[in-house]
Amino acid sequence: MPKERVLVSWIGHADLCGMAETMAEPQKAELLAAVKIGGKYGETPGPLETAVNNRAFSEIHLLSNYPAKVNKQFANWLGGKTVIHQVKLDNPTDYTTIFELADHFLREVAARRETLRQTLAWAVDQIVNRSRKHKEVLMKLGLA
Repeated sequence: MPKERVLVSWIGHADLCGMAETMAEPQKAELLAAVKIGGKYGETPGPLETAVNNRAFSEIHLLSNYPAKVNKQFANWLGGKTVIHQVKLDNPTDYTTIFELADHFLREVAARRETLRQTLAWAVDQIVNRSRKHKEVLMKLGLA
């Protein structure tokens, strides 16, 4: 039985900028305005596009707090079996909430897929490690 690969991540500014670089100017400006990105941010290809272009994934699950229209555009652009999971996040630097949302989602994925043999914890680690306050987050959650 082939090993299944499941990609779980957040859609970030660098990912959207990667998509924007492939668009004509009016659509690019509209996208960047919709997600409130000013100026150049990130390089192409973005992190998610790089992952998808270099590995075959049986499933792609992306968490996003961007507008539904942007999410749909991104899923179509990225291709594959991309499923966007809309989440509400009032503050993009609220790392405790980010961790809790990611942890909750990973538990749902694992519960739905009894045969899932790979760990999805890296996604949570990636989110926590991006935080300058990751020790504080871990302490608040009782994990340190």
